[in-house]
Amino acid sequence: QGRHGFGRFGVSPSGPMDGFAMRVANACLGNPVDAAGLELTGPGIALRFYGASWICVTGGNLDAVLDDQLVPVGNVVKVGDQQILRFGRAKSGFRAWLAVRGGVLSQKLLGSRAFDVAAALPRQRLMAGDMLEVERCLGTPPSARVPPSLTTYVQGVGQTAHHTLRYIPLGPVGLTQHAFTISQRANRTGFQIVPDQPVPPLWPKPARSEPLAPYAIQVPPDGKPFVLTADTQTIGGYPVAGHVCSVARAVAAQCAPGDKVQFAAITLDAARHLAQERERRFRAAF
Repeated sequence: QGRHGFGRFGVSPSGPMDGFAMRVANACLGNPVDAAGLELTGPGIALRFYGASWICVTGGNLDAVLDDQLVPVGNVVKVGDQQILRFGRAKSGFRAWLAVRGGVLSQKLLGSRAFDVAAALPRQRLMAGDMLEVERCLGTPPSARVPPSLTTYVQGVGQTAHHTLRYIPLGPVGLTQHAFTISQRANRTGFQIVPDQPVPPLWPKPARSEPLAPYAIQVPPDGKPFVLTADTQTIGGYPVAGHVCSVARAVAAQCAPGDKVQFAAITLDAARHLAQERERRFRAAF
């Protein structure tokens, strides 16, 4: 779930782009809340299993196939020895999350196994031929699929190339009256959005450098904002127009280059209510 509390040392939180989707997948499999999984972006990924296990895929639909059998998003599926799980082109969304019964074993650094793109922590990217070990966990997972009450949050996002991000606005200039297109400048640190009409500068000059939280929306002088995500830098000097609310991170995680984005402003109280309602649904299901 990321490494938190190290921002003063310049270390970003990292972790899954949509931590709630990973949390739900782990709960379905009976894993600890901090069990590590794999975040998958784009087609061409193939994983061979040595020994039997259980898996659950949440997030975007990357057309996962186990040998020749479709793996539906949100279902708990049993995997046999030597079976190969492949991911194809996205049918909806941009990123998928793979949780395995017991969790993926890897080195912990600063209390987390989360991969930090900028710092290459705690290891380099996965490469062809790499072997991953899984924590041994006996028994049948407690759930056969993601409960229907939670499917809104872990699948069905990014069904089209048009996304609406609910955000808490800051400052005098809002974003709701603008339509944006995601540029090719996009990774786990954040993604640039290009407005149909330039966004006015928030202030005549950039503000002083100040701490940044994940999912802040920065507006540089050129009027092309950046939505900062899981691997965001810890400080920055561009004015901040607002923050994407926590329940909208599932949508932000599925935003791909070329997609269209619009913003919907909500209050801090409304954002808290949405988060509390989502947590209530989670606790009722598990």
